[in-house]
Amino acid sequence: MNKGPLLLVILDGWGHSKQINGNPLQVADLKYLNFLKTHYPQTLLQASGPAVGLNWGEAGNSEVGHFSIGSGRIIPPYDTQIDLAIDSGELKNYPQIKKIKLHNKRIHLAGLLTSGKVHASFRHLLYLIDVLSLDNEVFLHLFTDGKDSGLKESRLLLEKLTLQLKDRPQVKISSIVGRNTAMDRNRDWHKTKIALELMTLGIGQKTDDFQKTIAEFHAQGVTDADIPPLTNSLVADGQVKSGDGLLFFNFREDSMRQIAHAFIDPDFNFFSRRLPAGLMIVTMTRYFENNQIDPLFLPPDVPDTLAQILADSNKNQYHIAESEKYAHVTYFFNGLKDQPLDGETDIFINSTSDIEARPEMGASEITQHLVREIGRNHFDFFVANYANADLLAHTGNFKATVAGVEFVDKSIQQLHQIILETQGTLIITADHGNVEVMTYNSGERETRHSDNPVPFILATETLKYKKGQPEQISGILSDIAPTILELLGIPKPKTMTGQSLLPLLSR
Repeated sequence: MNKGPLLLVILDGWGHSKQINGNPLQVADLKYLNFLKTHYPQTLLQASGPAVGLNWGEAGNSEVGHFSIGSGRIIPPYDTQIDLAIDSGELKNYPQIKKIKLHNKRIHLAGLLTSGKVHASFRHLLYLIDVLSLDNEVFLHLFTDGKDSGLKESRLLLEKLTLQLKDRPQVKISSIVGRNTAMDRNRDWHKTKIALELMTLGIGQKTDDFQKTIAEFHAQGVTDADIPPLTNSLVADGQVKSGDGLLFFNFREDSMRQIAHAFIDPDFNFFSRRLPAGLMIVTMTRYFENNQIDPLFLPPDVPDTLAQILADSNKNQYHIAESEKYAHVTYFFNGLKDQPLDGETDIFINSTSDIEARPEMGASEITQHLVREIGRNHFDFFVANYANADLLAHTGNFKATVAGVEFVDKSIQQLHQIILETQGTLIITADHGNVEVMTYNSGERETRHSDNPVPFILATETLKYKKGQPEQISGILSDIAPTILELLGIPKPKTMTGQSLLPLLSR
C-alpha cells in the first residue's frame, strides 16, 4: 500500500442514518466528507450490541468503541461482567463487599443515576442497596445524568428509586449534583471541589424534596447534567464522616478519576480539602493504580493490541484528542493500559467549557497538531478523536451540533491534503452512533447514543474509485485493527479475532 503514514480519524458519536428529521448530518454542509465517500471505498460497521460485547439492542459507547477498535477483538465490557456476577449471586460474597459491611455501620454509595449503561447502571445501584442495607445504614450521593439518559429524566428515575426505598428507612438519599460537576474529566478541579464538599461537608442548597427542587431547575432550563449541589435537609448526618465506608458504583473509569483522586490521594494538591479520616473506599472498577482502593472488578488482560503490535514493530505512533476524550485514544484504545508504549506520543488539547457557544471545540487545534506532525515524517501511525459530534449531540442543541460537524468536515479536508502530500493513508470511522438521531418522533430532544452503524472510509490512492459496500453493514469495529495491520504489512496475531476489511474494499 502507500509509503507514507497512516492516520486513523475517529469521529466520536458519528453514526449512519438516512433519517432526515433531527439528523444534523443530513442538514450540515459536509462537502469534503461527501467527496471522500464518492472517491474512495467505504462501508458500514456495527458498533453496538454483541458486535462490541454488549447485549442485543444496547447502544455502543466511547469506551467499548475505542476498546474494540484498538484491541481488534470482542471482549465483554465491565457492565456485562457485573451483570453476570449479580445473576450468579457471586457479587454479594466478594471480599470487598463483606469487608465494607463490617468496617462501619455507615456506608455511602456514590455514582451516576442513569437509565443508560455507559458509566453506571440503575440495576447495579439497586443491587448494592439490597446487599449493603441488610445490616448497615446506607447514604446515597447521586449524580444526575442528562447525557446517557434523557435531558430531564432524573425526576422519573428518582421516583423509581424512591419506590424501591419505601420499605428501607435505613437507606437515605443524602445529596444530588449534576454529572458535569461530580464527573468532570476536563481538569476543572473547582467542580471536583464542589462535589467533594457536598459529600463530606453538606455544602449545597438544602431541600426537603429533591424532585420538587429539580423540577424548579428544569423549569428554568437547567438540564440534569448541570443540576447544582443539593443536600437533604431531612438527613442530619448524611455526609461522609470519619470511619465510614464509601463505594463508588460507576464502572467506567475515566469520569471518576478526579473525584476519586480527591478522596484518596495523600499528595493531592489541586485544592485545599478536609477529608474524613479512616475511610474504607471501594470502587466498582480500577479507576487508577492505588493500593488505598479496592476495586470489585479488575481490567482484563488484553495482549497484542494494535498499539502494542506497532510498538513491537518499532513504529512511532501519535495519539491525540481533547481532554474530554483523553482516555479514549490512550487507556481504552491501548487495551485498558495507562502508560504510553515505546515510540508512543500522547497529546491532549484542553476542552472548552462552553461547547454550545464554541462548537468548533478543539477541532482546529487537533488538526494543526496533526498537519504539523504528519509533515515532519517522524510518526508511522496516528490516531485522532474528534469529539464535536458526540459532545454537542449530548447537549440537544441542534444548531450548535450542525456547526460543530461542519468544523470537523473542514478538518478532514486539511488532513486529507497532508496525507496526499505525504503519500499516506487516511481512515475515517466512528466509535458509536449518537449525532444522527437528535430528536424523537414526538419532536422531543434525544441526547442518548443510538445503535446505528458507523461509517468506515478508506482514503488511499491505490484504491481510489473503488466503491466498497457503502449501504451495507459489512463488518464490526474489531475489524479496523486487522485492516490497519494489513495496510502496514504487519501480520495479525492469533489473539486478534477481527478480520481485515481490505478484501471487501478492494473490489
